[in-house]
Amino acid sequence: MTAVVCDLDGVVYLGDEAVPGAGQALAALTAAGHRLLFCTNNSSRTRA
Repeated sequence: MTAVVCDLDGVVYLGDEAVPGAGQALAALTAAGHRLLFCTNNSSRTRA
């Protein structure tokens, strides 16, 4: 198993919209057995 670290803002979503194809790409990585890890430095959204 390998892990893929992925940024969120601009890679998975942009503003309030999903980036086209991001969901399919993440699903393909998961289906191939990769563990997904997400990180971001976007401070415009809180965890709450």
